[in-house]
Amino acid sequence: MNVGIDLGTTFSLIAQKNDKGVPALFPDLHDANLFRTPSVVHTAGALAMVGQAAEDLLRDDPALPVARGSTLQLGSDAAVLRDGEGREFSATAIAALVLKKLKRDAEAFASEAIERCTVCVPAQFGDLQRRAVRDAVLAAGLPAPRLVDEPVAAAVYHGLKASAEPKTLLVYDLGGGTFDATVLEVAPAGLRVLATDGTTKVGGMRFDEVVMDWIADEARMRGGDVRKDRGAMQRIRRMAEQMKIDLGKPGRGQVKESALLGGVPVEFALTRAQFEKGIEPMLMETIAASERCLSAAGLSWGRVDQVLLCGGSSLLPCVKDVILRQSGRPAGGLLSHQPHQAVVFGASLLADTGLGQDVAQAAAYDLGLRVFDPVTRAPKVQVLIPRNVALPAKHTATFYTTRADQTRMVFEVVQSRGGDDPGQSLGHFVFGPIAEPRKNYPIELVVTYDLDGLVRVNARDPRTGRELQHMLTEGGGTDAAKVARVRAAIEGLRINE
Repeated sequence: MNVGIDLGTTFSLIAQKNDKGVPALFPDLHDANLFRTPSVVHTAGALAMVGQAAEDLLRDDPALPVARGSTLQLGSDAAVLRDGEGREFSATAIAALVLKKLKRDAEAFASEAIERCTVCVPAQFGDLQRRAVRDAVLAAGLPAPRLVDEPVAAAVYHGLKASAEPKTLLVYDLGGGTFDATVLEVAPAGLRVLATDGTTKVGGMRFDEVVMDWIADEARMRGGDVRKDRGAMQRIRRMAEQMKIDLGKPGRGQVKESALLGGVPVEFALTRAQFEKGIEPMLMETIAASERCLSAAGLSWGRVDQVLLCGGSSLLPCVKDVILRQSGRPAGGLLSHQPHQAVVFGASLLADTGLGQDVAQAAAYDLGLRVFDPVTRAPKVQVLIPRNVALPAKHTATFYTTRADQTRMVFEVVQSRGGDDPGQSLGHFVFGPIAEPRKNYPIELVVTYDLDGLVRVNARDPRTGRELQHMLTEGGGTDAAKVARVRAAIEGLRINE
């Protein structure tokens, strides 16, 4: 079977297009009423408690070590979980456990194996994060994935894959840990991304953290020092999340929660006005990103035919209020339907049909080389492939040796947002050996964005036509070696038993 997966910061989901051609979620193996898997993991001995099973354990023992929201750390080898036995797990390993649980749920329900999967990623994920997602998918025993940007998947689900009349669409995707703004053109030929922007520093978890700080401050004023108490902070997180959800409901202008924190009874009250004022700076960041995205596409709010809201955090009433106020659009100008599931449903449709020429993604970052200004010697990025170009994209540039005995060339490949952004290094690529070294010997460097937004780097000797061997000096080895390490880290762990 073919499945779509939304590997989310707060929740993860898996779905397929059913026999009626409609996307449908797979339920949890142990609870047919659960269709969302909290992206939370706890390990102990040979067990990995993933999703609601981990949340249930935390309810009884809030001090348990867990990994939560770790998708924001993808692309880093740093540990996001150190369990009671001293074992450390990276964000990629945690993602692999979540994916392994989703795989088991789907295959148990459908009684067949997964043959193809489309996995959604935030549009702002760079090469390192996208490779980490792919590595996690493979380590979980799933087939090689097709990676699709979350706003594209949401647009596909809403039936915006093609239109008799060309129109433009802004997807405002506010999830648990990231925000993406993407402008798409929908035409008879299909769906094409014109520009994308966003941030990995705004989302529902950040909103929770604002409330958590307020609750922790209230506890401190009453004599309870809770910020270093893992159990107390778990309880505070649960309180903050529930208060946020309740304030988003119609007619709820104020909510109250009580708990024993740091040995002190605390009753905390929060009004909707206080909450909205606290998160307003982050909402304005989403507006700024949306307007940068529109500007990059050569558009303004008034020239957008539709604004599509997706991501669970877009359900907050203040989100719609801010968009309407800043854009000047009419109240009926926002489209929102099943924002929690829109991304995974679109992924399931794409898993069934595949990404073809009728769905074109775009590069979220400039791709280039770190070079030094010949006058100031200050580092800068020489852009080879600009951001927002349609994928796939390729650029070939010729460089020349500077010494007669030079047998190799070294290039630092960088992804950048342009301007003053120093960029994120993808590593130093060493090409060689050059068979007949001499000064001014040409080497052709080929950099590529593939359909998934992954970066490929190659070089060839234009005089012989041979591709040069290369070595990446950072990044932890080959892709296969990374997958093997992640698979070894989770090997033997039984999920939710």
